[in-house]
Amino acid sequence: MKFSERYYKSRRNAINEISMKMNGNKSAILGVGHFISAIKKIQKEISILSASVTDTATQSLFYNTAIELIPYGRFNAQLVHPRKKEPFILIDTSIVDFFGNMSALYVTLYANNNNQNVLDITEQEVIDILFASAEIFYDGLGWESELNAIYAKKLNYNRIHEGNRQRAMTYSLASRLFIISHEIGHLYHNQQVGQFADKSSRLGKFWNDFWNALGGHMLSHQKERMADIHAVEIMLQFASTYKNNPPLFFDILNGVHFCMDAIHTMQMLKGKHKDVEGLKLIGVNERPTHPIGGFRISEYRDRLKKMFKDEFDSLFHPSLQYHKIVHPYIEKIVSGAVPSTDYFQMKELARNLLEPPWVWDNNSVKNIYGI
Repeated sequence: MKFSERYYKSRRNAINEISMKMNGNKSAILGVGHFISAIKKIQKEISILSASVTDTATQSLFYNTAIELIPYGRFNAQLVHPRKKEPFILIDTSIVDFFGNMSALYVTLYANNNNQNVLDITEQEVIDILFASAEIFYDGLGWESELNAIYAKKLNYNRIHEGNRQRAMTYSLASRLFIISHEIGHLYHNQQVGQFADKSSRLGKFWNDFWNALGGHMLSHQKERMADIHAVEIMLQFASTYKNNPPLFFDILNGVHFCMDAIHTMQMLKGKHKDVEGLKLIGVNERPTHPIGGFRISEYRDRLKKMFKDEFDSLFHPSLQYHKIVHPYIEKIVSGAVPSTDYFQMKELARNLLEPPWVWDNNSVKNIYGI
């Protein structure tokens, strides 16, 4: 990717923000090498994504905007636009954890349901994995670094059937790229209408007051919907570069649907079992201002139906089966199912073995981000 001077200014702003947020906090990752590897992987994925974009205005945003991984154990992605400075996007490491866990689980359940590449997995294990995903998704209130994301029990790719691994990895990749594209969509529309994320600016304060006066949630939903629409178009362009590989092409598009489904699943768990032996499924990173999951999914399906018409049901069978396969387990959790004793024992073992080795300071940030 050929970066502009604006990109390097944006990156300096991002790293200054990361340094400020992380200063004095324990790391929510296993070690420096692990994190640097994750940064390089994400940057490579972004480079491939941006190269597939045909819209010059959107492509310039990728070339001008730093997208940096930040080591917090919570699910979050945010566009930050400081006043009179270049904007940047921060992606928390738990996004990688969350979609990895949920993609491994769903492709396994889907394969089992269709008697393909069957893996022996019990109902209690599924409930444990969903609780772990909820811990990752809802962990980390405020800016302090919470560590449940690395302690939570996960379904690793090396455990699932090898015939399902490529699909699981593609679903996770598509989910990460959709989240990044969603934030790029915000930046695109912000620049179009002059509404910036910085509420301390005069313009930002005006719009914020204006939204609240008219009904802030309704207008915020519209902004999120516009970001979704833009993100879908980016992902369609990305997927189209793999049209000569139909299984990968459709796994990417099904992966975007899976991303929306996985987030919707977490929304259904919000506020349920607020304290199960210390496990709190609360916290609102997926805020009420965001589109309701079912509506977001419906709009995406409508877009795909226009493209694939009569073939939609067969090509997107994995997406259409998600509710039928996953939601019975959600209903059990809502009705009172709790994690197993093994779940808490494994979490305690991980806590003892994986205690982070250092506390972040400015030098840590400089060394890891290469400045």
